[in-house]
Parts: sequence; C-alpha cells; structure tokens
Amino acid sequence: METACAYLDNYKEIRIEIAKHFYEGESKAFYVSLQSGELKELSVLRKSRESDKVVYTVRAFPSLQIGTAYEIVEEHGYRFPLQYRYIVREGKFDREFSYHEEDLGVTYRKEHTQFKVWAPTASTMILCLEKEYYPMQRGEKGVYSVDISKDTALYEYHYLAQVNGKWVESVDPYAKGSTINSKRSVVIPPSNVQVERHTPQVDSCVPVIYEVSVRDFTSSLRNTHRSTFKGFISEDLRTNNKQIAGFDYLKSLGITHVQFMPIYDFYTVDEEYKFKFYNWGYDPIQYNIPEGSYSSDPLDPLARIIECKQMIEACHKENMYVVMDVVYNHMYNKDLSSFEKLVPYYYFRMNRAGEYSNGSFCGNDFDSTREMARAYIVNSVKMWMSEYNVDGFRFDLMGIIDIDTMKEITRQCRAMKPNCLIYGEGWNMPTMLEEQRRSNMLNAYQLPQVNFFNDSFRDIVKGKTSEGESGVRGYLTGDISYIEEMKHVLLGNTSSRLFTSPMQSINYVECHDNATAYDKVKMCLYYEGEENWKKRCKLLISAVLLAQGIPFLHAGQEFLRTKNMAHNTYNSSDSINTLDYERKDKYQDVVDFTKELIKFRKNTVGFTKQEYHDIEKDIKCLDMGNGVLAYQVVAGDQVYTTYFNPTEGSYQLPHYEQCILSSDGVWDQYIPPISMCITMSYQ
Repeated sequence: METACAYLDNYKEIRIEIAKHFYEGESKAFYVSLQSGELKELSVLRKSRESDKVVYTVRAFPSLQIGTAYEIVEEHGYRFPLQYRYIVREGKFDREFSYHEEDLGVTYRKEHTQFKVWAPTASTMILCLEKEYYPMQRGEKGVYSVDISKDTALYEYHYLAQVNGKWVESVDPYAKGSTINSKRSVVIPPSNVQVERHTPQVDSCVPVIYEVSVRDFTSSLRNTHRSTFKGFISEDLRTNNKQIAGFDYLKSLGITHVQFMPIYDFYTVDEEYKFKFYNWGYDPIQYNIPEGSYSSDPLDPLARIIECKQMIEACHKENMYVVMDVVYNHMYNKDLSSFEKLVPYYYFRMNRAGEYSNGSFCGNDFDSTREMARAYIVNSVKMWMSEYNVDGFRFDLMGIIDIDTMKEITRQCRAMKPNCLIYGEGWNMPTMLEEQRRSNMLNAYQLPQVNFFNDSFRDIVKGKTSEGESGVRGYLTGDISYIEEMKHVLLGNTSSRLFTSPMQSINYVECHDNATAYDKVKMCLYYEGEENWKKRCKLLISAVLLAQGIPFLHAGQEFLRTKNMAHNTYNSSDSINTLDYERKDKYQDVVDFTKELIKFRKNTVGFTKQEYHDIEKDIKCLDMGNGVLAYQVVAGDQVYTTYFNPTEGSYQLPHYEQCILSSDGVWDQYIPPISMCITMSYQ
C-alpha cells in the first residue's frame, strides 16, 4: 500500500491509513493544511490495527468544503492528499450538488461556445481545446464552465482535472462528437448534422419488432459500405441468385419496428481496423455518440452522426419505427470511463464496504439511484429521441436499473413521443439494490408502461436455452407435456397476471443471445432431419407472431439463421454472426410464411388485446387430445382458430372450419404432423 492515505467517507469523519513500514504506522498527531497554509490539528476518535497498516478515524473539520484540495500532515511531517471517497454516496452530497439544468457538455454558437462539466470533487478543471489550455471556473453545484469567444466548430477537446491529489485526462462524458477510437471529444455544430426527417405512417400500437446488428446485416454482401450505417440502407443489393437482400429485403417483411443492437460508441472494435475485431457492442465507452466503426469514415467526426441519422430516417420513410438497444447498466471498464475519472466512486454501485456491485457480470454496475447518474441516463435517451429521432429503447439488463429511473425515462419519453416503445431484459440480476427497487419482471406491476422480454414464453414454446440445456425441449419442439403452459403463454400469461396487461410481454424464441432457434432445434431433435427442423421453426415463428403480447423476431430467424451451434457469439467473427442471405433463398418458403403471418396479425382484430378481461371474454385455448392445441380468437361474428400440432400424427379439422393459412401449405380438412393452420368460421 501507499505510505499514507486519507479518505473523506462521510461528513463527520476522515479515515487515515498509515502503512506499518512507515514508523510502524504510528502517529500521535494529524493536521489538515488549509488553503491559507495554516495547519489545523485534527481530533483522533478511534484507532485500529490491520495486517499492513494502522487506521485512524479523525473528526472532520467544520470549515471543510468539498472540491477544495486539502493535504493531511502526520506527526513526522509526511504530507498526503485528502481524497473525497464514499462521501459522494451520501444523500446529503446529492442534495448539495445535484445539478438540474440540461446544459452540461457543449453549447455551440458561431460567436462563442460554452463548455460545462459536473465535477464537484475536482479542485481544478482545465479545458484542452486543440492545443490551447483554458482554466475553468467552478460554479454552483460543482459545475465547471468556460466560454470561448471564437468559432470552435469541429475543434477537438478534452479535460484535465485535478481530483484527489492527482491529475487525470478525460473526454467529455456529455460529448456528442468524437475522434476515432474515443480519443478526444469534438465540438459539433447542430447545423452541420441536420438531415431530413420522416414520420412512419403505420400503427405503432401493433408492433412487430425485428432485432438486427448494423454490422451483421450487410457483412456477407458485396457492398462498398458493408457493415456500416450507409451499407444498412443501401438499395439494390442482391444474393448470388439475384434475389433481394439487405434493406430491400427488410422493407419487404412488413415489420413495424427495427431494433438496432448497440449503435452508440463502444470500445472493443478498433474503428480504423474494424474487420480485425468483432463485437456486438455491449461494452459502451461513450453513450451519446454513434459507433465509429459503422461510419464510412471514422476519421470524420461528422460522418458517423449524419449517416446514423440518415439510416434512422430511411427506416422511417419505409414506415418502420426505430428502437435503440441501450446499455446503461454497465460500461466497458469503470476505470477508463470519464464518469469515474471526473467523479470517482460516484457513478458505479457499491456497498458500504466499498465493494463494487457486479450484477452485470462485467465488474461494474452503473448506479442509477444517484441523482446525477439518473439524470445522465434520462437526458441521454432524450437526446437520442430529439436529435436522432429514435422511437424507442430496448434496455439491456434492465433489472439493474432502479424503478424510479425507469419511471422517469418512461414519463419523459412518452411526453416527447406518446407511442414510444420502452422494453428490456427484466431478469432479477444480483445487483446491490433492494429487490423491490429493481426494474425486473417481478416488479412489472410498478412499471405498467414498460414491456419485458418473456423468458417463460421462450422456454415453454422452444425449450430451455442455456448451453447446458441444449437437449431440453418445449411444447413446439415435441414435449407435449407443456400443453397447459403453452395455453398460458399464448394468452399473454392471463392466469398468472405476471404483467399488468398482455402487451407488457415481449414474446420471443430467439434473440442475439444463445443459440439460434434453428440450431436449438437441431440440437434437441438431432434425429428428426432437415425437413422436420424447418417445420419446427415455422411452428416457433407462428407462436411468436400469433400469441397475445408483442412479437419479437431476431434477424434471419425467418430463414433459419445458424451460428454453427454456438451459444455466445458476442466476439466470435463475421463468419459466425453474419446474415447469410443465401439461406434466405434456400428457405424462401419460411420467409413467405413469416410475411403472411405478420400481415395476418396486423390486419386481423383479436390478436393484439390490450387488457386481460378482453382475453378472458374473447379468447380461449382447448386441448384437442393427442398433444394438439387449439387457440381460438373471437372477433365480432368471426372465429379464428389456430391449431398447433407438434406431434408425428395428423389431426382432422371440423367440417365447418375453413383453413386460411397453414405452415405446410395443405388446405385439406386435416393438419399434417408438425404443422399449424389457422381456420376461420362464424358464430
């Protein structure tokens, strides 16, 4: 350990640690060196011995002002800085320093630019603008600012801060522009990044979500801009068979919401040599800036912003809303983050012993309960809505974020866009936060306007999904003992009231995590063969698109996407993660079936019930015997019945029912093995 350390952990006491290699850790007197140079003696309250040090608890002096650089002097004349440590986690600290204005970061005008940063424990802040240095003035609430009276458009900048006796260098946590690989922040004039805006002309209350990675979407195609924002919306891309691919293909599906996997600035892909590295992007380094490896020119700080906006507006123009996958639960590396550099110990969750929470299993949980951490998240999503015209957010590991923060996000986002879609992973993560405050599925009743990924739906329909449970089947993969549970999830979890309404349930069997549905089917039914695997995948897609709730599809699921049986491909390679459009041509019948189901869902009343009492009144599930399930929806005088047959036997339809859509293409009066059909009759 260091020779001596001093920490301010609360407003009443200072903890001083003296290493035993220094005078055996013994000191009879301690002083604080004030700004005036005066030495003020400190009262020792307690003393204890540990293995390598002696710990003294002394009374904090009344004139202490947080943000002032103080030194502690011990009996032998050794000086060391007083560090602001756990005091930043006190409620009084938040009350004293929380800043509620929304002008942090850069406010650009051609004549002058204002720079503001919140750093209440810093004793000195310096703006480094290009090669010039400007001292910043400390104002109320620990906000440092400086006005530069010249046109700073596209100037690079960063901050130098003296915090806890050390100088640190940091980018601006509120920055909206960046140089390559997050090295420096950049001043972005708003007029330089404006694009034409569009509003989708489609009912956003009947969502069909399609999850896709910008990189994966075009990485297999011959395209000048493959794996970029530009590449995503490139038109006239074709497969080897001259069939549509890329954006033209996406437009043909009929989905309503495109959910982009992370498009903010993430760390583990070198933006200059992006094809040497692969990562999904769940490792944020800068929250308010698009990822540079998705830009056509990562050296140009404007390109990533303009091209990201153009991609979003191209989706809007084709009547698709845009959902952004956000990871506010953790960062790539706490110690590399501008948050930890500028306000140490504040932004990341920890217990009273100083141990960091690891509910994200990434070594750091962002502490949304801190006032300025919460404000940062709220203002960040608002920025993506106002400046990038995003229509919704998918929250990664949402159970780490506290309920009050999610409520505030929902309130402010809905004020901006009433139909904003907000959903996330509601797993009960082992974060250091009381369970009743976590935004997980168990607390869904406290977040009625937030939707949750329904892993019960996934496991009952498809089977267990973790790597050690590859052989565990669900109802549609042949374990008909799950027929009662299947009724439950088709009806939006009506019997359990897991959610406040059926529309809180995000129904899915495949996402970027774990093996694809096709690979899972092959693993648990290896003996059935290719034709049956395809039939099973059609059944899985039909359950997702017909159940009560919100359907969610993973890109390529509709053409039996494979990742060669791999479960966690977050950094595998392009060859594993790419969307292989040649499979689209091979399994065109599954693609066409998926399109028909999407069209049917959007155009048929009864499959998007908003309330549980409407389901109880109009919908029921019937066990038809031998493992066949009937899912019956009444819409006016019409009755739509979906028959699921995951068995090896056939099922005879009632003579008065007319089959209008079938996974097997058979329109006779029976349902073949491993298939489904929808019939229509009249009451």
